[in-house]
Order: sequence, then C-alpha cells, then structure tokens
Amino acid sequence: MKYSTTKLSRLAAIRIRKDEEDLIRKKLEALEELLSRLDSVEVPKEAFVLAPEGYHEREDVPVQFESDEVLKTFNSVKDRYVKGPRTL
Repeated sequence: MKYSTTKLSRLAAIRIRKDEEDLIRKKLEALEELLSRLDSVEVPKEAFVLAPEGYHEREDVPVQFESDEVLKTFNSVKDRYVKGPRTL
C-alpha cells in the first residue's frame, strides 16, 4: 500500500502544513510497516475453542416468588406491559 498525504488531505477535506505533513508521513510509514508484518502472520488451521464443552448447570438455586406480589409494586399493568415507579 502506498499512501499519499496530499491525497489523504484532499479526501479528508483538510489542509496540512509542511511540518504536519512530515509527521503524518512518518506515522503512515510506521502503520504500513505494522500492516505488512500482519500479512506475514500464520493463522492456525484448527478451530478455536472459546467455551468449555460439556454440561453446565448453575450452582445456585433461583428464588421462587409469587408473580402477583411483584405486579403489585407497579403503578399500572396493561396486557403484558407494566409501568413501575421511578425508584423501586
């Protein structure tokens, strides 16, 4: 990849001073070097395992509650929508 600071400044619709252009050119060259090193990285052929396999069960027991008691705390209930107070 070859970058031109002049072309990039036109695409970004900005004006670049000469001292800024030198700094940007150095940063672009460093970026180009990093990207070229990334091209040489070998990706493994086998698949990555992101989660352990097997059966997973929660160790805690969910608390059982009466839904009517919970619905009493809301200001209004209409169909399956509820409107609650600002703070519970």
